Amino acid sequence: MGDGVRVTVGEWVDADLGDVLAAVDSLVALGDHERAAVLLAAVWTALPGDVDEIWAVRLRDRGAVLDRTPALARVFRLGAEYFLDRGAHRAAEAEGMREWEVWHELGDHEGQVAALGWLETLFRARDRLDRVIDCGDRLLGLHLRAHDEKGAAAALGHLGALMLEAGRPDAAVDYAIRADKAYERLPDASAADRAVVWETWGRALWATGAEAAARRQFDRAVVGYSGVDDQAAHRVRALGATPPGSPLGPDAE
Repeated sequence: MGDGVRVTVGEWVDADLGDVLAAVDSLVALGDHERAAVLLAAVWTALPGDVDEIWAVRLRDRGAVLDRTPALARVFRLGAEYFLDRGAHRAAEAEGMREWEVWHELGDHEGQVAALGWLETLFRARDRLDRVIDCGDRLLGLHLRAHDEKGAAAALGHLGALMLEAGRPDAAVDYAIRADKAYERLPDASAADRAVVWETWGRALWATGAEAAARRQFDRAVVGYSGVDDQAAHRVRALGATPPGSPLGPDAE
């Protein structure tokens, strides 16, 4: 199980997956969970796409018995990527949740943030916007508990965009107002950070019929984006030019 073995894991997997899993079991029996996790991660990256499903299930089961470490979180991430690539969305989501649980148990802030972002990707693959919003709520709570004011401001803005996507413009306005106030308290908040919130705020107001107020937010967003993201400034300038009573253009999607 030295470095030489890890280099040829792909050939080993092709030759005998049963032997590979037996090696993982031996490491677990010896109490060497870290090396078992490293080997499992290598196996996930080398696993052929056309492998019998039972082998993927056995690999997934091996991860359940290992100690909670960053190496195990990587195992679950790679397992989720494997299942997602093959359209096995439920299995991918389950592995994504297991990764988040590892980081949560370890109390690792950055790990939890990254895992929640990955879970959003997994849930979006099956158009599960309700679960994406759940991830956004968890992310906001995580930043608030960690007293991460900038992270909380970004999470509020993100939730505003999600509410707008879910067809809840009133809630989107509320989150945008909260995000704007949160950014206002931050001396290092960038113009682009705030412009994103103003754009969401404008879109949400337009959806409620408050077009004059929406245009004011679009004007603020154009100023915020200018010189930082000229493409975004052009996009929002076009939104602000939408005729009264008309829906926003394709950029509002």
